[in-house]
Parts: sequence; C-alpha cells; structure tokens
Amino acid sequence: MKIENRQITIEPLSPVFVWSGETLYSDFDFEVNGNNVTIIDYDKLISEAKSKEELESKSKFVKELYGVKLEFKNVSAGKRSINRILDINPYIIPASEVKGLIRTAVINQLIKSDKNTFNETMNEISSRMNRLGNLAPRDKMKELRKIGQVAEGILKYNFPDPINYVYDALKTLMISDPTVQSAAFQLSEIDIVNIKKESKRESSIPVYTITFTKGRLTYDAKIVKPTNYGALSKTEIVNLDAEITWDLIVASLKNFSKVIIEDEKSKINEYKKHRQNEYHQKDDLNQYSEFMEKIQKINDCIVLKIGMFTGHSAKTIELRNDVKTKRENLLSSRRRRWDNSTLKITGGVGVGWIKMCIK
Repeated sequence: MKIENRQITIEPLSPVFVWSGETLYSDFDFEVNGNNVTIIDYDKLISEAKSKEELESKSKFVKELYGVKLEFKNVSAGKRSINRILDINPYIIPASEVKGLIRTAVINQLIKSDKNTFNETMNEISSRMNRLGNLAPRDKMKELRKIGQVAEGILKYNFPDPINYVYDALKTLMISDPTVQSAAFQLSEIDIVNIKKESKRESSIPVYTITFTKGRLTYDAKIVKPTNYGALSKTEIVNLDAEITWDLIVASLKNFSKVIIEDEKSKINEYKKHRQNEYHQKDDLNQYSEFMEKIQKINDCIVLKIGMFTGHSAKTIELRNDVKTKRENLLSSRRRRWDNSTLKITGGVGVGWIKMCIK
C-alpha cells in the first residue's frame, strides 16, 4: 500500500458548534443561578453523592469536557430565560465533520476545473429541479436532498452488474478523531438574523449552544492507495484514485475558503443595505465586517467554516447563477426561511470560523 501522512490542526477563530444530537433541559440537565449556568454530570452525581442533601445540590456536580468544567459565569441572557441548550459534540469537531468539509471542497474543485463537466453537472441538477414541481412539499424536499448525488458522482465509479457496488475515491482519505491539545468553551446565544426581512430576528426563541472558542485540535490523516490494482487496473478506479492527492485537497480548501469568505461578506453588505435607514447598535454588524477583514489576511493556514449555523454556502458546491436562483426559489418556498437568507451571529461575529493547517 502507498500511504501519505499529514497532520491537520484546527483552531477556532469564532465560536464553533458541532451538535451532539442531544438537547439539555433546564432544572434537569443544567441549572441557572442568576447569570450563571452549570451543566450537571449525572454520572458523577449518582456515583459520588453521599446524602439526600448532596443529591439535591446538583450544581456541585459539574460536567467536564477534556478537563474543562462546563460552568458558565455571567451569561448575558437579558430578560430571556434559558430553557434548553444544544449540547456540543463530545469530540468537539469530529473527524466526520472535517472529512465532510474536505469532500465538499474537493468536489467543488473537480467540477469547476473543467468547463464541460461544470455545465453538464449544472444542466443535470437544473433538470432534476424542474421535475420537482408537481410533488408534495415533503416529497419535494426528499428529492431535493438527493440532487446532491449528481455532484458526488465525480468521485464515484459504479461497478456493472452483477457486482452492483459504488466505489468512492475519497475513501482513500482517512482521518482520525482529534487529539485535544487545549480547549475552552462558552455558552453562546445564537442570533439568526434575516438579511432582507424587516424583523431583525428569524425567531423570537433564542438558540443557546455550548461552543468551542479557544484551543487546538490535531488529527492524524492519511491517503492510502494500493500499489497494484490487479484485476481493476484497467477500470476508472485507477484514474479516480489518482485524482485524490494532498495537493488537490489543499488547493481545493484554499479556493473554497475564498468562496465562503466572499459569500459571507456579500450577505453582511446586503444586510447593511437593507438596514441603511435604520439604526440597531447591536445589529449593524460593523464588528463582523472588521472580523472578516482580519481573517481574510490570514495566509499561514486556511480559513474555513465548519459545523452547525454556518450557512448553506459552507456546505455545498458553487452553482451556476441560473441554477443557484432556482435552488433559492425552491428552498425559500418552505415555511422556514432558506438557510442562506440569514446570518448566524454570536457575540458580534459569525459562527463556525476556523483556521485549518495541513502539514
């Protein structure tokens, strides 16, 4: 086997959130005491409480993550009560999330690098969108999610019958879950801000999450390929595997970084344009604009967005303008607003910005 090793490091530039799938509820999973919030560790409570009084004093049994107590002081919730909190992934940013980001960037790069491939892909996506018109809303969304398979096909080879197997070239990329060198967390209130809508919030219900704010995660990564393909040496698999290199991955991520930075700056400017005759000191996003200018100057590593609340553009390939408009119209027809028509802000900046280094 041919193995090419690299180390990936990630540091947060703004609060980052990858959901564990668990929601924490007030007076059971956490306690609020004034402006302080304590996440309860029930395993510790059950094993260490020695009396009824200690069982009732749940806030003494603070949950820890990588040696950091999940005890948040001076949480500013204003007049709002904190009733539930989205819990952070136990790996903070798991390997699957990192590989998903790399996959999106690589597919985007491979499709865009060839004009014919790009137009063929866009035409097929557009055609499939056209066929959604007469479907019920629920069926429409199911089929819309499947359209991503069109772009995924650039990495795949379908074995003919009777094998009936789909080979994915990016399976040659393997990434370990992270080693946490250091970490800090905070309880973040996420503002979901509509870009065009008069109301400044998407919802009156605040979203609270435990976010990763400082520290460093390291991942062992490698590309593993056979030195001899044997009976498969004359198949498309050899050419697909040849495409997957560290040079391609790094170049793809750098180009994708430019895409998502420009997209976010565009949304900030559009928000300001629609608010030019208003004055919301909290919402004018000047702080976020300054943040964006600062991170755009980082050149030693790659600036990216990862996790939840990062927007549609951070998770999908670039589309031709006509296809992009068609997708926006389809997704905007849902009861909830289309993801990319909002900005997700906490502490004056966007959620999910990271610095990724590959060495």
